[in-house]
Amino acid sequence: MKFHKGEEVVFGFLQNEIEKKIANLTCREGLTNSPSLQTPQACNSPLATSCQQTPPFTRGQLVQREHPSSNYLVRCVTVCQRTGDIAILAGNKGVYIYHDTPHGYKNPERHIVSFHISDIAFSMNNEYIVVDNKRLVFYNRDHSFSQELLADDEEFHFVSVDASGRLIVTAVSEDEDCVECYILVYRKNFKSKRFRFGQGFLSSDCGRVEYYKNKFYVPDYGSDRIFIFHSNGDFFGPWGMTNVKALAISPANDSILVCREESMIYVYGVDSKDLKGTIATNLWQANSIAMTKDGKNAVVCYKNRKVFDVLAFVL
Repeated sequence: MKFHKGEEVVFGFLQNEIEKKIANLTCREGLTNSPSLQTPQACNSPLATSCQQTPPFTRGQLVQREHPSSNYLVRCVTVCQRTGDIAILAGNKGVYIYHDTPHGYKNPERHIVSFHISDIAFSMNNEYIVVDNKRLVFYNRDHSFSQELLADDEEFHFVSVDASGRLIVTAVSEDEDCVECYILVYRKNFKSKRFRFGQGFLSSDCGRVEYYKNKFYVPDYGSDRIFIFHSNGDFFGPWGMTNVKALAISPANDSILVCREESMIYVYGVDSKDLKGTIATNLWQANSIAMTKDGKNAVVCYKNRKVFDVLAFVL
């Protein structure tokens, strides 16, 4: 979907307002002094009956909290599916890699680059990838340069890597009249595009894509929806919800975790789309999320915060 510059497009305004009013009446608790993310208590309001009809809240446990930098906000998180290591983007130039050990995520390594980064990922070869507007830059684990992938006439905003090793890039093309967002899929050798999709369906502002069970899940900020596409890029359909900020897939629970502009992470069934529960996040808005290697824990960072959390949850 192309958007002309200067146009303002608003979707789902009424639904937004209704959800905000309901959220204000919902009883919830955040982190306490214990490491548990407490389950909200029953509502003592006229909406108590309807609250009790919703799925039970997921009980989450704070496994680990880290402060990568005292100077910079944590902007996004990612996990290496080969080693289990966590990479954190602090500010727009600092990458911190925490090693997966039997005693938690330890011994962070810091790598500072000279350019601005918008997202990070790991390749199947254990390289870490940073998104630098017009290119993807690959680094070996000793921080030495490995390779780069240049954009054509678009800008790169986000990147993810699926289980087969393909690169999935959220890209934006802009000219004098309009801005268009689409998804690029590269083969494992990263040298040639396999295909692109999303033109005519996506707004000009989309996030990091997840691929699971032969479908692409695209968070579309402009339309407040998650758009789903088949493995060949054909449009499958929208998944309507408001204020989507990020998402991650948990294969261990066959669930999709959705961060929204609230102090909750919503957990849905991938196939049924039923709400299984929620994870409280201490009244902080989760801004980026990734699943650990075993798919049982979520790595989360928050809007305007200098920390990231590892959260365990049981459905």
